[in-house]
Amino acid sequence: MPKKTDKLDKMIKAMETGTPESRAKAAIKLARPMDPRVVPPLLKALKDKEVIVRRGAAEAMINVISPDVKDGLLEALKDKDAKVREKAAYALVNIADTSVNDPLLKALDDPVPAVREKAAFSLGRITHNLGDKPLEPKVLKALVEHLDEKDPNARYEVAYSLALEKDLRGFKALIALLDDKDVEVQKRAMGGLYMIPDERIRADIIKQIKHPEPWVRRLALETVASFGIEKSMEHILGALKDPDMEVRLVAIDMLEGISTKEVLDSIKQLVTDPDPVVRSKALSHLSRSDADSVKDELLKELESDVLDIRWFAMLALLEMQDPELQGPMIKVLSDPKNCRMWFSAGPRLEWLGDNITPILIAATKHKDKDVRNCAVVGLGYMKDPSTIPAMMAALKDEEGEVRVSAARDLGMLADPSTVDGLIEAMSDKKANVREAVLSALQDINDKRALPAMLKALKDKSPLVKSLAVCALANFTDPTTLGPLMELLDETTPEVVQNLGVAIGALKDRLAVPRLLTALTQDKGQRVDPTIRHEAAVALGMIGDERAIPVLVKALKDPSPEVRRAAVTALYNLQAHSAMDALIDTLNDPDWTVRIELTMAFSVLKDKSAIKPLQEALKHEKHETVKQYINAVIKELK
Repeated sequence: MPKKTDKLDKMIKAMETGTPESRAKAAIKLARPMDPRVVPPLLKALKDKEVIVRRGAAEAMINVISPDVKDGLLEALKDKDAKVREKAAYALVNIADTSVNDPLLKALDDPVPAVREKAAFSLGRITHNLGDKPLEPKVLKALVEHLDEKDPNARYEVAYSLALEKDLRGFKALIALLDDKDVEVQKRAMGGLYMIPDERIRADIIKQIKHPEPWVRRLALETVASFGIEKSMEHILGALKDPDMEVRLVAIDMLEGISTKEVLDSIKQLVTDPDPVVRSKALSHLSRSDADSVKDELLKELESDVLDIRWFAMLALLEMQDPELQGPMIKVLSDPKNCRMWFSAGPRLEWLGDNITPILIAATKHKDKDVRNCAVVGLGYMKDPSTIPAMMAALKDEEGEVRVSAARDLGMLADPSTVDGLIEAMSDKKANVREAVLSALQDINDKRALPAMLKALKDKSPLVKSLAVCALANFTDPTTLGPLMELLDETTPEVVQNLGVAIGALKDRLAVPRLLTALTQDKGQRVDPTIRHEAAVALGMIGDERAIPVLVKALKDPSPEVRRAAVTALYNLQAHSAMDALIDTLNDPDWTVRIELTMAFSVLKDKSAIKPLQEALKHEKHETVKQYINAVIKELK
């Protein structure tokens, strides 16, 4: 039987044949899958004689995180084409290694501004991403020297890299860029200051609250507020009078939960704001802090011609939960043109109880499909078993969206009386309806649904099949083992996610031989590692010691997901015999595998791991892994 060619194989081949343009497109697409096979063809493409192919490969490298691409990118940084150099400089940010600093420092003097910009970008972030390390003195010196960079975008990246180091010169340079003639540069500068606020430049940021550009004013206000709401109160209250409605809205949000007289008096001024959204936001705030003062205004807004305003007013009134207000609210909610309120009011509808339920039930038969759907969603929020007949009827609605909503509602109710109707709905023509129905049956967890779930394992929709696997994991019924084992030959990765848990939960040792085969199959037969991962998970849960030697071999699997699952399985099996192999894996290139190893040593409680862990700590660069290693060493001692 010929091997099945997957999409990744096709993309790799597309890079080798065709026009330069098609090869470049193939290169760009190639970086999307996280597969080590993409590295060699992309490195080769970086040296292609066609510049468009080199550009495509360099752009793809931005999404590839692998130390194996470092040398290729450094060579590309010398390419005669500026676009290739620019993208290479940008991609180098993913190399967690300061040895690339010298080539990037040279790129700071590239004749093309975009290359200088990306070089400055990577220089600052490479060190920053490594954790507590400061910038190398030569890098700091070079960045300071380039603060007079002529291109504003490159100057921004130089300044931002310095600001990441909390260097005041970087902050001052960003402040200066707020006066650049290019509005986009102003926005970038304020965005940078917003991302890394510093108390030392608070006075400079305050000045920007009066900046002519609304976007800058808004971010300046948010940055100032990050230093403390109380300290910034004067400026927040001032922003309530800003000519831009977005700035006024941000200011109202900042005052959430504050009900001092000064704040309430200021927000009351916005009840008559010319912008209806600001008006509603102010009313909503006041309804939570000083409800009695705005009841009449809110009731007035319920009659607004603008749906969003009616919606804001309704939400505010619902939050008050004042019985005297139910009459006007029910009147508005009974109008189908306000059906979106049923959808958006959410759990608040439950407070209206018997007053709203008949309205929603009647609306499930409305001629407009949107009204019917909103009504069904609204009924779901009521959590009322008396609404089940209406929702079961909606499960047969002519509109698929309504049937999906009905199935979701029935899942939330989780009433066993709905199981037979839901099983019948599993034959729905629309896949998304079957998905929703299956999820509902999973929530109810009634064994009557077992045959339907087993049938769903052969559904045309990958998501339905995947949901069926998850649902069957809850049952731990021995009759499910055969159908689940058949999925070990499945070629669609999303279908078999959680297959390991479903098989492992059965604890059936009869599954072990087939799982061992799945874990050890030739990697060329199945490029995607999902089945190997799921086999390792299942073997760890079943607890059969026959799996230990095979799981030890899986510690060398090309997939980090498989290696991590093998580590987990070994400590679940209490595999003390695998200690040497686990210790040898401490140099695994994937940091998540190394973390899982610390968990293994913690569970196995074998003191022989202490010295290897101490040695590993000397070379470990990832801060989170260091924390885990230190914790397990302390625990083992």
